[in-house]
Amino acid sequence: MATIYFLSTDNFSYPQLRRTLSGFFAAKGIHLFEYAVLSLFWYQAIAEGLSRWDRRAAILSFLAASMYAISDEFHQSLTLERTGNIMDLFLDWCGAFFSMLALGAAHRFGLSTALRRGSFTKAQKVDPL
Repeated sequence: MATIYFLSTDNFSYPQLRRTLSGFFAAKGIHLFEYAVLSLFWYQAIAEGLSRWDRRAAILSFLAASMYAISDEFHQSLTLERTGNIMDLFLDWCGAFFSMLALGAAHRFGLSTALRRGSFTKAQKVDPL
């Protein structure tokens, strides 16, 4: 969350980037990505891991990320070179929602088995030479 807060300051305001179509889409894609990741982090903290599906944890994760998105847009409205934008808030909510939707679908269609085995959570031991 500190990273998102820091990226929302004037230090990372590049208005010239948003003047191009590719820059515009890159900036909007960052909104989707950062809140998708934030929502997954919240889910992992609330559900104590990713290995089981917990609808309550998914809802709470989405709400936590959404509340932070609101505070982030408010923070941006207080900076000199940025503005709070309802479209950005919507993209933040979409990122948080779709990450929970994707996680739920992954559990429904079999990824939870791989997660339970630990293949995505534990580092493999490497024997020294």
